[in-house]
Amino acid sequence: MSRILVVEDDLFTAENISEDLGFRGYDTIVTHSPEEAIMVMENEKPDLILMDIHLNGKMDGVELAAHINQSYSIPVLYLTDDQDDRLLQKIQKQHRAYFMNKPFRAALLAHTIDLILQPEGQPARATPEDFIFVKVKTGDGRKQRVFCKSISYLRADRAYCKLYTLKDEAEELRMLHLSSNMAQTLRSLPQDRFLQVHRSYAVNLHHVKEFDANDLYMQGEVSIPLGENFKTEFLKRIRQV
Repeated sequence: MSRILVVEDDLFTAENISEDLGFRGYDTIVTHSPEEAIMVMENEKPDLILMDIHLNGKMDGVELAAHINQSYSIPVLYLTDDQDDRLLQKIQKQHRAYFMNKPFRAALLAHTIDLILQPEGQPARATPEDFIFVKVKTGDGRKQRVFCKSISYLRADRAYCKLYTLKDEAEELRMLHLSSNMAQTLRSLPQDRFLQVHRSYAVNLHHVKEFDANDLYMQGEVSIPLGENFKTEFLKRIRQV
C-alpha cells in the first residue's frame, strides 16, 4: 500500500483529501504546517508528498519540498489555485515535481497519484476510478473493495450512507452500511457515471433501465424517486430520442 504525506493547512480540505484517498486504498499521513511535515519525515518515508503551495509557516510548499529533497528523493504533487507563471516555472525545475489545479475531482486526483507512483516500464493497472475502498459502519475497521460498475445506487441514512451493489447480471441487491455520508461517498465515485437524483438518492446511470416523470427504475427491480430539483441535470446526462 502506497503511503502519501499530505501537507495542507486547511483542516477541512486536508480531511477530505485523506478520506477520499483512504476510500481508494492509499495510506495517508496528514500534516498542517512545514514544521510538522519536517518532523514526520524524521520517522516516515512516504512514497509521495501531496503539497499545498501556500502554507502558514516560515516556508511555502515549494521551499518545503526543496528542503525535504535535500535529504530524500520523493515525488511531489502540488495542489494550487495559483496561476502565477513564475511560480509554476519554479515548480517545473524541481526533480519529480507535478502540479494539479484546485478545485479537482477526487477520482482524478487518485488517478494522477496512481500514474506518478506506477513503476516505469510496468503496464497500467486498473485505475482507482474502477473501484473504491469503503468502511462498513458495523465492521471491524477493515475497508472493503467495491468495483464501481457493480454499484447500483446510494441512499442517505442521516450521517451515514447505504450502498447497494449488483453482482454481474444478478437481480439480487447487496447492501453495505457505510460509515461515511452520501456526499462523501459520491465525491469519490466517477462523476461521469454517478449522479444525485434526489436529496436522499444517487444512482449509477449505467444501471437505469427505465424512467418516467417521477421515478427511475433500476436493475434489481428497484424504483428510485426523481426529485424535482434534480430532473434538469438528469435529463442533460442521458441520451434519449
